[in-house]
Amino acid sequence: MTDEYWFHKKWGLKYEDTPTELVQNQIEKLELRIKNLEQENIETTNILYQILNRLDSMDQTEYTDITPITGDD
Repeated sequence: MTDEYWFHKKWGLKYEDTPTELVQNQIEKLELRIKNLEQENIETTNILYQILNRLDSMDQTEYTDITPITGDD
C-alpha cells in the first residue's frame, strides 16, 4: 500500500494543506528563488564585464613578465 502523504514527507510540508495549496506555495518559493538567482547572475555578469574592460584598458606590454601560477610550486 502506498503512503498518501509521500509528497508531504518528501518536501517537509504540513498534512493539513491541500495539494493545490502545497503546489502553489512551492511555485511561489521557486519563483522568488529564480528571481534572486537571476539578479545575482546579472550582478556577477556586470562585474565580470567591468573587470574585462579594466584589463583591456591596461597596457598589456607592462605585464609580459608575469608567469602563470601552475600549482607545481
